[in-house]
Amino acid sequence: MFKDSILVTYYCETPIHMGSGQSISYVDLPIQREKHTDFPVIWSSSIKGVVRDKSFRCDWSPNKINYIFGSDQEETSDNLVPACVSFTDAKILFYPVRSAKGIFAWISCPFVLKRFLKEAKSAGTISKNVSTAIINCITFIEPISQNKVVLLDSSAFIKNSSEKVMLEEFEFSAEVKEVEEVNETIRFFKSILPENELTKEFEKRLVIVPDDIFSAFVKYAVEIRTRIRIDQITGVVDDKALFTEELLPAESIFYGFVFTTDPFFGIDNDVYNKLSSSPIDWEKLCNSVPNEKLDILKEAAGERSENEADKRDDRYLFSKDVANQLIKLLDNGLLQLGADSTLGRGFVKVKTTSKHSSDSEDKQEVSG
Repeated sequence: MFKDSILVTYYCETPIHMGSGQSISYVDLPIQREKHTDFPVIWSSSIKGVVRDKSFRCDWSPNKINYIFGSDQEETSDNLVPACVSFTDAKILFYPVRSAKGIFAWISCPFVLKRFLKEAKSAGTISKNVSTAIINCITFIEPISQNKVVLLDSSAFIKNSSEKVMLEEFEFSAEVKEVEEVNETIRFFKSILPENELTKEFEKRLVIVPDDIFSAFVKYAVEIRTRIRIDQITGVVDDKALFTEELLPAESIFYGFVFTTDPFFGIDNDVYNKLSSSPIDWEKLCNSVPNEKLDILKEAAGERSENEADKRDDRYLFSKDVANQLIKLLDNGLLQLGADSTLGRGFVKVKTTSKHSSDSEDKQEVSG
């Protein structure tokens, strides 16, 4: 059972190809998509593998990597350790499309917002007051007719003088809705997105479209690139070496979750209770665990560091420690996901949020 959770948002800095294998359609190499919605998705196996590789490159010790991410396949059956983290698939939250005014717009829809809210509440990464604001915001903007979109800022970049919005080849009537629930929802989303010059003005590009329109855009408003393979001897195109691949556009924004629990060191609850004491009495623990295990526990407690600050930064004894390690590893950092890494694709900026507001704020809200 997982104890702690982290909300993670992924901002595509460059186009990204998360391949799902070959296809019989006009696109040879399509991207990963959900079966029931056909929305683009980033499979969790890709994310976890890249994060594990980043931890290795950040000089995490082999023990730390194994006890957090689980053992490598090369480990013997006697040394296998289960992971204490779980990464979910990254789902689309805001999708970029061309706009006749303002260059591009981020689109979302009521279905996506409702699904995000449902999952964030289940994961415990969103406070009650923000949850209520988002619910009210969704209620306020629904229903949306098929020929209309909703803007959440009166000075939106993408609205023309005739109160119209043109996305890709389609023109929509625009309705602006600004209330406190909408403003609080915007503030929340800006707080969980990686910060850059574009997300600072996020609300000025945001468009809420009908569910069916969103579904059509994420299916057809994708990049299709044609590639060739050059024969290294002749210097010309190989015979039958023409192929097409599908790419998620830059500026796509996804969200997912990371769940953590206490690492499994092969110890019982009594030993864990002793580890929770401060300071830890290592002499007592000598009678409970063998020396080899004791060395691992000392490393997990940060005891190999000389100063107290490093001890706190290095420890991964408990679920919250593991969550803190992942936040430190990922927050405001870059990952490179998917194929074509040597072509500069797949660069993703990451933002982590453990909870939007503290538990004490929620308790004050309930008592009030």
